[in-house]
Amino acid sequence: MKYIAEKYPIITDRIVTNPHEGLIIGNGDFAANVTFLSHEIILYLGKNDIWDSRIDNNAKNQTLTQDDLIRYERDYGFEWPENCDNILTRFANWEGKPEGVDVVFGSLAEEKERCGKLVLWFGGFGLRRAGRIRIRHCGFSNTKIYAKLNIKNGLLESTVDLGRSKLHFSAFIHKELNTLAMKMSLEGDTTAIQIFVEKEPDYADPTMPLPKVELLTDHSGTITQLIPGKFDTPDFSWSIASSFPETVDKNSNDKIPVLDMAYALAQSLRLNDGNEITLFTGISTDRENYPDTRERAIRIMGENTIERYNRLLAESEKLWEKYWESSSIEIEDKELESVWYRNLYGFACHMKRGAQAPSLCANVPIDDNCDFHSRYTWNHNVQKWFAAALPVNRLEWYDVFADLIRQHMPTFEYFSEMIFGIKGGVYCDLSSIPYAPPHRAIVNNKWGRALCHTGWLSLMLWQHWEFTHDTEWLRKNAYDYIKKAAVFYSEYLKKYQKEDGDIYPSMRLEEPGWCKGFVGNRNNVTDIVMFRKAFECAISASEVLGVDEEEREDWAQALKKVPEIEYGWTEDNQGWYAFCKDWDK
Repeated sequence: MKYIAEKYPIITDRIVTNPHEGLIIGNGDFAANVTFLSHEIILYLGKNDIWDSRIDNNAKNQTLTQDDLIRYERDYGFEWPENCDNILTRFANWEGKPEGVDVVFGSLAEEKERCGKLVLWFGGFGLRRAGRIRIRHCGFSNTKIYAKLNIKNGLLESTVDLGRSKLHFSAFIHKELNTLAMKMSLEGDTTAIQIFVEKEPDYADPTMPLPKVELLTDHSGTITQLIPGKFDTPDFSWSIASSFPETVDKNSNDKIPVLDMAYALAQSLRLNDGNEITLFTGISTDRENYPDTRERAIRIMGENTIERYNRLLAESEKLWEKYWESSSIEIEDKELESVWYRNLYGFACHMKRGAQAPSLCANVPIDDNCDFHSRYTWNHNVQKWFAAALPVNRLEWYDVFADLIRQHMPTFEYFSEMIFGIKGGVYCDLSSIPYAPPHRAIVNNKWGRALCHTGWLSLMLWQHWEFTHDTEWLRKNAYDYIKKAAVFYSEYLKKYQKEDGDIYPSMRLEEPGWCKGFVGNRNNVTDIVMFRKAFECAISASEVLGVDEEEREDWAQALKKVPEIEYGWTEDNQGWYAFCKDWDK
């Protein structure tokens, strides 16, 4: 059964120019998005922890606190329609606005002035591309391409039909090591190729230093990119090391030099019939806690021999085999079976225990500005990475999930107190950026005010214990957040719940905006579900661990204050439920 994955390779028999249709190889931390143009093969390199986390933002100045939100609506009739995303526009057009209120949003105005149209949605901060590799050949617009990605072992094999010759190209990323191994061979008439390993200048931030290109030997070199520290974020750098073929023929003494160009390592060579060459690339960042990322990238790159290529491939295949042993099933519906295996392969390319969790753009960005914001978005985009982990028996993905939450705990705690005045709790806003200090974090005063986000994470963490009964994992990785989420919800009800029992004001994820009288912002079904689940999870977890008996009683009392979801049947016997208290308005 473990070889079923072999039945579902991903195959293309045509040119692939769009990176969004590229073939992915990766190990969960380091990945490459491979495209096939008529004249070259491109590998876009990405790594989950290569983030520009510098953001010129003051979270306090950006925040509309919950107290002020309620006061502005009550005293001044404030509303913020769903179709008005820009808070500056909203406040500029607010009739009856109290004097001086714009000062609260001064940092946003400064950011808009500084970034122009790039503000917030397409800002310079975010996941950065690591670099790319290009293999240029003499193909034309009618060049035929065949490529096969074997998801069983992560090996990409392709053939470029050049007419009188065929260029065979294969590549894989080792399942554990951050080593990219490539092999090329020629069948037929002599042909010329050029190999470029490059990190282009950063065009999202024109002040970014140029990458530093250094030769190691005649046939190897490194590229190092520095992102200078700014806005309370320290310096960050990463290095790529590549070893090019020393010669095209092992029986020849003719050496082929590598050139160090402005932002690339480059080599030109001619392949003859039967020639076989290899190229190895290693990558390392200083977020991996090694003193010298360049030296580590060189070690990961390693020696350049065909024997090493074969050895690493055999090692990687065994690791992939072990991976499939944990999640292999057989389904009668073969189309559904193919989806199972291909999706499991895709997830394995982007998530790995001990590595930074993938964000919206996974770990294969193709630009320095992502097509959509590349941050972590906590109103389902983060959750979707991990929702399938337990059903497909991938417990290591939950370690990635727990690490991500732990990484953001200081920001969640900061938000709880800053936005709501609640100490000892956690609050999960709409989105976040890793490696940035809490006081620089982004607050979304509309879509970020969906109270359900916080409890959603509690429920997912508790589900790990329900699946495994691993008490130590619960204690180490989950309970701190589960407890603080329950504290936040309990204190929220004490502070904001009135005699009518409403949980308000809040969003149903990304609707309906802030409405007059908070119509549509009360007792949202998402909040009712997650408040209840958060209390139930905290009570159960504290019982399992034998801790926090007094808090447990407080949570039990708070649970009784959570409204029931309204539901019923229509006259023609159709079921309904109320998605908010004002569902019929």
